[in-house]
Amino acid sequence: MDEEYIGYLKYEGKLVENGLLDARKAAQALLGFDEAIRFFVGQQSPLLRDLDFEIPVRLRKGSWEALIPITLIDWIVTAVGAGATTYVVTAAKKMAEKDFEKKGLKDLFVHAVEAVQWTIRIGKHLGELTKKKFEKVQFRNENTEIGIPNHDGKYLFIPKKFFEFYVSASPRLLKKMAELIEKERRLVIGVYKNGDWVRESVAYQQRRIFTHRMSKKKKFFFLS
Repeated sequence: MDEEYIGYLKYEGKLVENGLLDARKAAQALLGFDEAIRFFVGQQSPLLRDLDFEIPVRLRKGSWEALIPITLIDWIVTAVGAGATTYVVTAAKKMAEKDFEKKGLKDLFVHAVEAVQWTIRIGKHLGELTKKKFEKVQFRNENTEIGIPNHDGKYLFIPKKFFEFYVSASPRLLKKMAELIEKERRLVIGVYKNGDWVRESVAYQQRRIFTHRMSKKKKFFFLS
């Protein structure tokens, strides 16, 4: 069953214990997930930004989930091969053939979900998403990982490509998904990799980082 999916957006907790979100919240969650995945896929392959794809929803006791099925890759390969749009067909000719192979496409979406997870990790590490320039950075693993310090001087080491994705992303990219987090409803992003699920979550206490609200000790502010 797990092998059928690349990744997911999930809400867990008492507020979704029956597997339900109201229609407006569900639509907002799906739109936010779609925007984030599409952005990070586009960072890797700009020619895929305009492809239309759907993310299905699965309801089950204790959670509400939006999933990226492995069948999405088959659909893209078929759509491109059949000439889904004149734009895609023309653009595809300029791309390396491997970009439209199933494994290559799957990797794009796996990395997109991982990029969402790394954005969350960086946000929790820094306490914000607006900081894009760093001093006193460190490198390791032959400069393939970049270490950035937080206010306490602790370092988080990030694979270079995911650091670049973070820098290129809007601080508001995860806002739509994060706004639905409540005391009894947490956000979880999962990716299926190397035969297992890797999860990253955001609890209510961390919501402000992704919605751009400061702590109660400071004035609230919103980015324009």
